[in-house]
Amino acid sequence: MELQSFKIAYLSNILKKFCANESLPFMSADDLLHDQTITKTPLQTKWLQFYCEWWDECINNPHDIWGNRKKNILSSQND
Repeated sequence: MELQSFKIAYLSNILKKFCANESLPFMSADDLLHDQTITKTPLQTKWLQFYCEWWDECINNPHDIWGNRKKNILSSQND
């Protein structure tokens, strides 16, 4: 499996688990985020925003499996 396919499969699996755990329909995070007919908590909305940013970083950087988001998370935990 090429790296790009791996990243998409991995991130999709994370989203699928989130949707199942949060009783949300499984659809793209961007669609979930902007669909006004789906009631979301503030925490779910924040998670979906974060996920969309992470997805963009991972997909747009073909040489970084996790994207720069992981680095930002780790550095913010140390602050």
